[in-house]
Amino acid sequence: MTRKAYAYVRYSSAIQAKGDSVDRQVSPLTLFSEKFGAGIEEVFVDEGVSSFKGDNIKRGRFKEILEMIENGVISAGDYLVIESIDRISRQALNKTASQLYAILEKGIQIYTTSDEKLYSLEDKSRDLENYLMIGLIAKRANEESEIKSKRRKSAWRNARKLAKEEKKVFSTYQNTPYGLRVENGQFVIVEEEAEEIRQLFESLKYVGVSKSIKELNKTAKKKWSHRNVHQLLVNKYVIGTYRAQVKEDGKKVFEENIEDYYPKIISESVFYEAVEAMKVRATKTYYGNESTGSLNIFKHCIKCSCCGESMRFYRGKNPKGIQYCYAGCTNKTESGFSCYDQAFRFDYAIGVLLNYLRGLYFYNVEYGLAEKMENANVEQVKNWYASDILFLDILKKQKTADKNIENKANELAKAKSFLTNLTESVGSFQGRIPTTILKQLGEAEDKVERLENEFNLLKVEERETLNAVDFNQFLDLLNSEKGRQRINRFFKQNGYTFHFEYQKHLGRSLKMTIKRDGVFAGVYGVSFSLRHPLKDFDIYNYNDLC
Repeated sequence: MTRKAYAYVRYSSAIQAKGDSVDRQVSPLTLFSEKFGAGIEEVFVDEGVSSFKGDNIKRGRFKEILEMIENGVISAGDYLVIESIDRISRQALNKTASQLYAILEKGIQIYTTSDEKLYSLEDKSRDLENYLMIGLIAKRANEESEIKSKRRKSAWRNARKLAKEEKKVFSTYQNTPYGLRVENGQFVIVEEEAEEIRQLFESLKYVGVSKSIKELNKTAKKKWSHRNVHQLLVNKYVIGTYRAQVKEDGKKVFEENIEDYYPKIISESVFYEAVEAMKVRATKTYYGNESTGSLNIFKHCIKCSCCGESMRFYRGKNPKGIQYCYAGCTNKTESGFSCYDQAFRFDYAIGVLLNYLRGLYFYNVEYGLAEKMENANVEQVKNWYASDILFLDILKKQKTADKNIENKANELAKAKSFLTNLTESVGSFQGRIPTTILKQLGEAEDKVERLENEFNLLKVEERETLNAVDFNQFLDLLNSEKGRQRINRFFKQNGYTFHFEYQKHLGRSLKMTIKRDGVFAGVYGVSFSLRHPLKDFDIYNYNDLC
């Protein structure tokens, strides 16, 4: 009968992988084959898997060996070749002995290359010797692992204490977060990478994760994914927090947050503004689909004049296969009746707005209204025509943020961050929360509530402004994605809604009524040619804007 041999190699850390652990375990296999005349059928390697808790038996490749023994692929008389008993198990003596004897009782012979010893139940006279040797080696291996485990835990507790009290860096190159590096024992910001993170959080204030990472990946150094964004939000290292974890039963378990461990890449206020915006988008339902390139500048503020329902932005192809953007009343698109004629090229809606604004710019520049804007008082503004309101709002300059509001916002964000971290840390006490921690938690909650009230008293509604002092500046905004996002925020935050009525039988005529906070603010109508309705503005197909 030809006997077969199977080798098992295991190492438990990346350091061992870079060292001679694998070569040391594989090299003697040739000598084994020459000695016993059995070639190695297959070498099973467990990379970075520990045997102290039996991970290699539960999920490693050694589990495959046990299944092959159970299925008879590895049968009586075959060899299992290992460097030492501790390659299979470093568990407690009883568990290791039981595992090895379960293999031996199947008639499998175990050969250890380190001491060139063969363990087998074929020779009954050596039963006691086998039992004692297996016991001694298993006991020694388990005790070594116990000591190593205690040393690692002690080193971790000391490192964590130094990190918490002295902000001493103990992270290695492998777990230094993106956007940071270690220089002379201190974390420093890598500006190129940090700028990507800042762009990401700025974008998350206004658009979703998918759109944010798609735009970021056009120029980013690394390939961003949804998982990366989730990790940033959970770990919070971008605002200086280190999320300390410990291993329990082989799994990482959150222990506590260490604040101000890392240098801050973004402020707490920016972080929580993005988080709050994401929460709002997750819970608030809007009608209509997203538009690639943020082409829909009327998103959430476009209405049908006939029935008052929202209009939907969508794309479609004409009979020649050319793709255009369209707007349609939801009554038409959902039920197929009522406002049946209220669907038209989105280019027409853009064209009405541009023709309307071009006329306002020309009229008001001619009569000097733009210059008067800087020094106008409330009474003077009331005397101007209602149709000038949109123009006046577009002209407004971005106001410098009130320092008191800005400072209060940062103070509130820091207090929220501390409360969040403290709340997470409470979970690690498993119900037995010290009185001092409970007191801290109560004080932190009171502080957040107090600061929120103070912030709300100081805060005046901040609205997007465009500061477009001439018509070409508005066109420039329309021709870029970020500009279109600004225009849409401007419309929404200033309470504008646009009500359209399409009359195809009147030569593709589109009438636009503008309302601000529900009050009439202007009306305009244009008839369009079939081909290139926006050619006067150097736009030949609105769908093609990037």
